[in-house]
Parts: sequence; structure tokens; C-alpha cells
Amino acid sequence: AATKELVATGFSLGALTEAEHEQLFALLRKIRIGAGDFSG
Repeated sequence: AATKELVATGFSLGALTEAEHEQLFALLRKIRIGAGDFSG
């Protein structure tokens, strides 16, 4: 239920600036590549 609510609210990402969105994307991408979720 909590996940459904988070997705519905956009994970509250509206609180981030464009620069913060870019930083978050870069960090999460690096983590996911390291975990083998997809290749770089």
C-alpha cells in the first residue's frame, strides 16, 4: 500500500530542484549499474 501511495504522489520529487533531480538520477544510475540491474 505504501509503495502505491508513493508512486501516486511521484515520490514527492517535486520538492527537488532540476539540479537535484540530475544528481539523484546520476547516483541511482551508478548504484543500479553496480548492482547489475542494467549495463552502463
